Amino acid sequence: MAVITRFIVVRKGVELDKVFDVKKEADAYDKMLDAAENLAVFIKKSNLTIFLASNAQEVKQILRNLRYRWT
Repeated sequence: MAVITRFIVVRKGVELDKVFDVKKEADAYDKMLDAAENLAVFIKKSNLTIFLASNAQEVKQILRNLRYRWT
């Protein structure tokens, strides 16, 4: 019998459908979701294009920790 470890991201007490075999990938996905949530709050504040351009440093900081590309 084989033992297989799987990693599941849980957000606000809910298990997401995506399952990972590698913890590093699960952590990267969780960080990406955090960044998406932070950006959603940030974008709601004002006109998207002008606001993003005038707050480029904060946008860069939110996205800085994303290393994994999702296709």
